[in-house]
Amino acid sequence: MADKLGPLYDLRALEVSVQRSGTREFVIEMRNFADTFGFRAIIKPGGPDPDDVFFELLRHDADIIVAARPNGTESALKYTIGLMPKRSQPPPPTETLALLTDGLKRHLGRVPGLVILEER
Repeated sequence: MADKLGPLYDLRALEVSVQRSGTREFVIEMRNFADTFGFRAIIKPGGPDPDDVFFELLRHDADIIVAARPNGTESALKYTIGLMPKRSQPPPPTETLALLTDGLKRHLGRVPGLVILEER
């Protein structure tokens, strides 16, 4: 059955590079962000690489999916962080998106060696 609102899409997205040495701090800050902003965090391995982590952050009005991109390097992994609307619900207000994006960037800024490559 087709979703009434069409396919899911990113409302906001960040592309980041995380030094492998900062993976632990990345996980900690994503969990801290989830706790601060009322998300339920599901964090699990993203593949056979022990530094590849997959995140689902779930909340009543939006979800955040974080997945490694295939073009990482020996020293760093690249991740896409996508803020998405809940299925079959209208997107959250622009003010909420801005608050979540700013909070996310604030938490990511605490991860040594993390660089935001792109924001859209």
